Amino acid sequence: MKWVKITDQCSYFSASVNIGYIESNGKGLLIDAGIDDQAAKKVLKTLMEENKPITSLFLTHAHSDHFGGAAFLQKKVPHVKTYAPSFEEAIMRNPRLEPIYLFQGNEPIASLRNKFLEGPTVDIDEVCDEGKMNIGGLDVMLHSFPGHSYNQLGLEYDDILYAADSYFSVETLIKHRIPFQVDALSTKQSLEKLLTLHVKGAVPGHGEYDEQFQTTVDENIRLHEEILQDIVHCLESEGGTMSQDDLLQRMFQKKNIKLNQLSAYLLYRTAVLAFVSELVKKEILEFCIIDYKIYLTQK
Repeated sequence: MKWVKITDQCSYFSASVNIGYIESNGKGLLIDAGIDDQAAKKVLKTLMEENKPITSLFLTHAHSDHFGGAAFLQKKVPHVKTYAPSFEEAIMRNPRLEPIYLFQGNEPIASLRNKFLEGPTVDIDEVCDEGKMNIGGLDVMLHSFPGHSYNQLGLEYDDILYAADSYFSVETLIKHRIPFQVDALSTKQSLEKLLTLHVKGAVPGHGEYDEQFQTTVDENIRLHEEILQDIVHCLESEGGTMSQDDLLQRMFQKKNIKLNQLSAYLLYRTAVLAFVSELVKKEILEFCIIDYKIYLTQK
């Protein structure tokens, strides 16, 4: 983990999951908390060694790699005030909800109740939505970036955007091939929104600070459209109708995604079905039931 300074007030801890930090007028705001206690402990140790304040915590969305260390921070810094987006905060208060929805609403089996899918319960002091807001004494602008998660918020301060997982670095896209999301249409709209923002630079949740982040956003959009086209081509190759399970298998094979754990399968299934849902909303595909199985067919 490396502490990277961007401006006099804005910085971030560069790691597999970035943690933002803003300091101004004796106030210290952390943006996200890492996946677990160890990630949060490293940040806390560095800030204490540098005699830097921690007065508030903003959690961008309810995925455990971003809020898993929050409970530890709240325990070690009991005065810290925690903020989170509406709806997302409900999952952080009840983190079992993530493995529940990934498991199609069923009570999740033991292997799905791990730190990657279910972080520790977080106490949220104040719920946020898009717009100008004072967080812990700092006047910030919150931007709505749904798609990757239900009500993800990015935070802008001092002309720097902490973009959360509204977009991914090129390296992350190459690694995962099909980026996780719950609503692909909203993801596309969030990506397009990013291109309209006038900021000096952006810190993604995964990747490095970039003043030319628009180029990376463009690559996210290109991949987004490619995945939609891949799904349509899969159906066309089968005469326009294909079972949901066969489509999932074909997409995983096409993208050379190796799946040997149930949790990974469920995450990728959610991502692919998010793209399928976009095509359904656009009336390009529709769901149907044939011989007791879920099928997709071209309209």
